[in-house]
Amino acid sequence: MHSAVTFLLFNFVIPTLGGTIHYEQEKHLANVTQLTFTGVNAEAYFSFDGKEILFQATDSEKGTGECDQIFRLRLDDPASAPVMVSNGKGRTTCSFFLNDNRRFIYSTTFHHNETCPLHVCKRDDAPKECNDRHPYLWDVFNDYDIVLDDGNGTLTFLTNDSSYDAEGVVSPDGKSIVFTSSRSGDLELWLMDIDGANKRQVTNISGYDGGAFFSPDSTKLVFRANHVKNAEELEKYQELLRHMAVSPSLMDIYTINVD
Repeated sequence: MHSAVTFLLFNFVIPTLGGTIHYEQEKHLANVTQLTFTGVNAEAYFSFDGKEILFQATDSEKGTGECDQIFRLRLDDPASAPVMVSNGKGRTTCSFFLNDNRRFIYSTTFHHNETCPLHVCKRDDAPKECNDRHPYLWDVFNDYDIVLDDGNGTLTFLTNDSSYDAEGVVSPDGKSIVFTSSRSGDLELWLMDIDGANKRQVTNISGYDGGAFFSPDSTKLVFRANHVKNAEELEKYQELLRHMAVSPSLMDIYTINVD
C-alpha cells in the first residue's frame, strides 16, 4: 500500500514552488508531501522501516545524463537530498530494499553496455506500433540484470544473462525475490533466493506477467498480466518482444501462491 502511494506522488503530482500539495477534492489521502521538484522521478518504494525510499530518475540536475539512475532519499530528515546510488552508467530500473533496510536490489544494463540504450521507438528497427498517433510501449531490454548492492556500492549480480530480468521485489521475510524474466522466451514471473540461487518459474501463460508484490506473510503474490487470447494477439505480442518491448494495455490483476 505504501509503495503505491509513493508511486502516485512521484508521477502525478504537479510541481509547485511550495513543499506540499493536495488536490482539494481528494478525500482519501492526507498529509500529501511533494518529495522531488526537478527531472522525471518514478517507481519509489519504501524501506521496510519506512524511513527511506528508493526511486529512479532522469534529471540533469542530479547528474543522470539521459537514462534513469537509482536514488536514495531519507524521509526522516527534511534537509536531506536524493543521493544517486547507482553508478551513472547504462540504464537502471526497479529498485527495492531488503528487509535489513541497508541492502537493496535494482536492474541495470551497464555491464553489457555503459551507454544509454535507446527507447524502442527511437531505434532504426522500430516496430510499426511506433507509428501510432500516441504510441505507448515499455522497453524490456535483454541487457537488464538484477544486482544486489550491499549498501556501500559493492554489487553482486543475481542474474547475468541475455534475457530481460527486472521488476524485482523482495519478500517481507527476506528470503526470496520475485522478478519478471524473458529467459523462457516469454515474460513470466520467476522466484529466486535472496542470494540469486534456486531460480524457478512461477507463471506459464503466453503474455506479459509482471509488477509482482508479496503478501505480508510472504506466501502469496499479486501481479499484473496481459495474457494473449488468440493467435493474432500472440503474433503481435511476440513481434514486440523481439523488439524488446511490450504494450502495457488491458492489464488484469491476479494472485498466486508462492509455492
